[in-house]
Amino acid sequence: MTSAVAVRSGALTPGRTAVALSLVSVVVHAGLLERDSLGSWAMVGLALACLPCAGRLWSGPSRGTWATVALLDAGMLVLHVQLMAGMHHHGGTTLPVWLMVAQLALAAWGLRPARR
Repeated sequence: MTSAVAVRSGALTPGRTAVALSLVSVVVHAGLLERDSLGSWAMVGLALACLPCAGRLWSGPSRGTWATVALLDAGMLVLHVQLMAGMHHHGGTTLPVWLMVAQLALAAWGLRPARR
């Protein structure tokens, strides 16, 4: 069963925090786009893939939305590990990795079993 939980306007929720992290991720990756790098385009594509979920994350995400977030973040982690093994990715910063870890933690929170 996938049901969204309504939240009051302006409340800080894990979904809204995930939206903020996703937007930061898109900005970080767009600024690092290398025209000749397929990996760079793949990362921007994955970052942009986060945006369609933003509305659902903001208003009250379902378990399906959190599962999508978790899958996208896991894909990003795999891509980053592969790229970082062969070069100094993002100029040596670990910010993108921490963004993904934070998003995965939020997704794990969203996927936890519902209380009865």
